[in-house]
Amino acid sequence: MTIDDWRSIIHFDHSNPRFVQLLAHIKKQRLTAGRLLGVLGLEGVRRVSVFTLKNGLLKLWSELNEEEALLLARFVGKGKEEVEVERVLDALNVREDEKVEADREWEERFFGRLKRRLNEHNITEEELASKLGLHDKSGGGFVEQADFKTVLGEVGLSLTLNELIKLVRFVPLNGQNHLKYQYVVERLREAEPEGREELGEEEFKKVMREVLAQPKLPFALPIGVSKLAALLQSRFFKRCP
Repeated sequence: MTIDDWRSIIHFDHSNPRFVQLLAHIKKQRLTAGRLLGVLGLEGVRRVSVFTLKNGLLKLWSELNEEEALLLARFVGKGKEEVEVERVLDALNVREDEKVEADREWEERFFGRLKRRLNEHNITEEELASKLGLHDKSGGGFVEQADFKTVLGEVGLSLTLNELIKLVRFVPLNGQNHLKYQYVVERLREAEPEGREELGEEEFKKVMREVLAQPKLPFALPIGVSKLAALLQSRFFKRCP
């Protein structure tokens, strides 16, 4: 079979059935980019021949035969005799899967942290929903991003601008880019509270300023170091510096 024959039977789109099965196999194995390169034998190289890639695919998936592996290698390389390793990773969707997994982990950590802070301020999800609902001007379950950030700040759940920008990627928006606040409330109901944070020196000073600025202190002055440490440990972080 000539190269032209090979090219004539390769369809360069992601509807190739065997290619779809290959992607499903990689996803099932939960392979990261680094692990995939190791299995394929492509660590430390920038370009490979389709024959080297074929041998790697045979190691990756034992169900393939020689002809199928070569076809898939040419499919990934779009019919070229050599292919960039970066192209291999992109074609096999490894980077995209890693990004999705990283985003999912960030979302879980974020709502866990938010749930912990909600509990520390003795605020229920229903109370938060009620406060956000006051800014739902259309009654459709959406609030402006600025109002969302303000309300969370008022109940002690202040978000940084970066947190808000990242959160918007997960929360449904309407045509005016208003947030569906009930999504946040439901995620908080499902979330497991994150463990208390360990604070650095500057964060510790910030906590102390917040404690001492309260109209009514939760302790009498003067207070012993051990008692103050126990109080802060119970309310703010895992251990005192």
